[in-house]
Amino acid sequence: MKINIKKDCAKAIAEFFLPEDRDILDEMRSFFIKKKRGVFNSIYRVRKANGEFGWVFTNAKVFRSQKNENDFEIIGVSIDFSIDINYDKNIKNLLKEKIKKVNNPHLKKVSKRELEIVKYFANGYKSKEIASQLDISFHTVNNHRKNILRKLKLRNLASLVNFAVDNGLD
Repeated sequence: MKINIKKDCAKAIAEFFLPEDRDILDEMRSFFIKKKRGVFNSIYRVRKANGEFGWVFTNAKVFRSQKNENDFEIIGVSIDFSIDINYDKNIKNLLKEKIKKVNNPHLKKVSKRELEIVKYFANGYKSKEIASQLDISFHTVNNHRKNILRKLKLRNLASLVNFAVDNGLD
């Protein structure tokens, strides 16, 4: 489907979007105004033929620019994620990879020793057990834990364990 997003048709297109997701259109337009050669990826909900809303993933890029720099034609590929997909394992791996990429800058703040401690926590070890395994004091383990939580902007050990599992640190 070819969509030309101009002011006169943007409202009609927006009607297909779930109201909470309509800001995606503005984000896409702003993105393409700034990066004519970039690729815009988004996940949002649209009204399907049966009237229900379903999740869609879209990958779009500028196909052709007009004389006015803010007018352009976009070509995109969309995948309906609300249908049954037989590649659940692949999708989980894709999402994990994306999560790792997003969290990578945060992980760079964590020292090698702190990462080692994160792995122990993710595998169910308690602070005393970690201290024994690494031949360090219980207080040192707890200080590392506090520093890790601060650096990763996490609130508690449970969120740290979830973070570790999501990022393949277990």
